[in-house]
Amino acid sequence: MGNRFKYKGYIFLIVLAILTLDGCHVFKKTVSGAKSVSDDENLVRKIVNTQPAWKFMELRLTGKAIEDDQRIGIMGTVKMEKDKQIFVLLRSMIGIELARVYANRDSVWVISKMLGIKERGDWKLAVGKLGYPVDFNAIQGILVQSLFTSTGDQMTDLLDNLVVKTDRDSLRLVSNTNLKSGINKNKYFIDFLINKVNFMIDGTKIRDINGQWIADITYLYNKENLIKKVELKGIDSERNFAVDLNVVKRDLKDFIEINFDKF
Repeated sequence: MGNRFKYKGYIFLIVLAILTLDGCHVFKKTVSGAKSVSDDENLVRKIVNTQPAWKFMELRLTGKAIEDDQRIGIMGTVKMEKDKQIFVLLRSMIGIELARVYANRDSVWVISKMLGIKERGDWKLAVGKLGYPVDFNAIQGILVQSLFTSTGDQMTDLLDNLVVKTDRDSLRLVSNTNLKSGINKNKYFIDFLINKVNFMIDGTKIRDINGQWIADITYLYNKENLIKKVELKGIDSERNFAVDLNVVKRDLKDFIEINFDKF
């Protein structure tokens, strides 16, 4: 297996999914149609209201990472404190530790003895290593199937940055590329596919500020509308990369101890 897949593939999986893997001014102009401000705000609030309130979450995952004709099976544990910190432990299917990651809103730590990786830095450094625009908001949003933007994931951020886009077959919330409140601070743009019946998020696409689509994420739910699978595909022109994650268990808790020896 080439070093390129080992380094770029594993890091991308941990950071984006499991090792690289919540009223402000809303503008009346939307992406298409004659949608009003209330349409944008009402849809955002409906989607947020479908999501359970949580403080701490633990996920047990299995899956595989694929790049071109190379693939590896993985299993992992993710522990999260909402809006504050994420810890990921990634193992091979026979239990060998592959990597561990700790991330908060400012920094990322990555350790993999097997791959010889020992990295720490801010999200700007992580973006440089990965070659993808990624941050804490995106990681948490992907893992819990929630709305997010590159400027934040609180209600004010969502109302300020997301607008409704509809066509015959789909209902979507997309990044508002026509923001007029000074400099556009978006580091990437989002396109959420919304289920018209239950207002859950069925998929997320991410593109960079140059307009290049870089990731296509699909969420699959069981009959109780609980997440059972996350499928992530890289859709840039240089790589054929995919991550499939099966959610074996998801626990919402009042407290989870998150231990990580930062170096």
